[in-house]
Amino acid sequence: LHPRVRRQRQMCIRDREKEKNEETFVKKVVQTALEAERQIRRQQVLHNTRMLMEEYIEMKRHIESAVSEEEELKEEQYDVFRGEGAHLGSVRRSKMKTAMMIANIDRAMEELRAEYETKEMVYKYDAFKMHYIDGVSYEEIADIQNCGKNTPSRWSKELIRKMSVKLFGIDGVEKY
Repeated sequence: LHPRVRRQRQMCIRDREKEKNEETFVKKVVQTALEAERQIRRQQVLHNTRMLMEEYIEMKRHIESAVSEEEELKEEQYDVFRGEGAHLGSVRRSKMKTAMMIANIDRAMEELRAEYETKEMVYKYDAFKMHYIDGVSYEEIADIQNCGKNTPSRWSKELIRKMSVKLFGIDGVEKY
């Protein structure tokens, strides 16, 4: 084989190897980026679940007290507006979305309770409910349940992960 042809073949082989290495590198970068995005989304879902639970009491109050229809006005000073069929669509929509989320949270809470009763670990559920629904501090829960001071927080984190799946489906799953 002529030396020039041999060099050209060697260069072609090196170029193909370089392309394969670059392709492998790009695939790894894309894979890493997708995994990072999934983790960020997962953290956002956990954050959203935690926020929903922390605001549960306020959301219930919103459903009960937000005024969206003219019939809900109690003060006489607003009588001039009655009969106009007035309503606040944005408040009405907000109340509906909030009520739907509360219904989903309540359903998920019932499922969690049943699940933890079956496991004979209802104390974890009780700690979670006391903290997020009843507004009891972790320190008080630790005293009530006679456990370590960080234990109720750990239990609550466990149930937040489970609650995320019950509320947000596949987006609430740790790794998919």
